[in-house]
Amino acid sequence: MSTINKTRYIKVDGKVGVMTMVYDKGHFGIGVSLCNTKIDKFDKDEGKKIAYERAVNCLNKNPLLLKDISKLGIHKMETIGGFTFPKHTLEADAKLYFAVKTYCLLVEDMIYTLALSKVRAETE
Repeated sequence: MSTINKTRYIKVDGKVGVMTMVYDKGHFGIGVSLCNTKIDKFDKDEGKKIAYERAVNCLNKNPLLLKDISKLGIHKMETIGGFTFPKHTLEADAKLYFAVKTYCLLVEDMIYTLALSKVRAETE
């Protein structure tokens, strides 16, 4: 099985960030890119690029096992993902809430994809 990556957008009244999970040889990496919507306009291509680079960096420096991704808290996500969530505003809290929701959906996507890959490999 080769490297697999899954990407989802973080949405708060429109897209404000990107989250990417990368899988390779039993290990996972996570990367997040959040747009400072007060200064910049969200650019999906740039966001995907940044999130992917951070996920690969995480995979290389701090690889996660399947058991780790189910227990990954916000502080750990910030540490290994190479970013910081904004704090202490209503907008920041919304971004945090939707980032956690996106993370749960991303984990679900990745596990489903890995299960399908395994079934395909066993039936070929």
